[in-house]
Amino acid sequence: MVDLAQVEGVLLGVVDPDQAAGVGVVFETDHVENSAPGSFCDQLRRFASADVLVSVHGAHLVNAPWIAPGGLLLEALPYGNWGKGHHARLLKNTDLEYLRVCGLRPSPS
Repeated sequence: MVDLAQVEGVLLGVVDPDQAAGVGVVFETDHVENSAPGSFCDQLRRFASADVLVSVHGAHLVNAPWIAPGGLLLEALPYGNWGKGHHARLLKNTDLEYLRVCGLRPSPS
């Protein structure tokens, strides 16, 4: 399991092997506050500049079709939401890839 709060360590774990293989990889992170998402155009620019978007499930992913052509959306769903396929259907007729991960069942304690 990876603690995504430690994003710098996660990025180094990916970048170092790629650089050793001679592959150029650039990671950028973007954090947007719910209270200040920016204009509609700002939101679309943010999606269009991404080749890979890793995001929690949410209504903001309605902008996913604007991800750069050939891009990937990796959506993290909370436990119990595996059957949700909203964004998979949204991207069905695009050239974008879609993957999802789902949280584990909470401990009964």
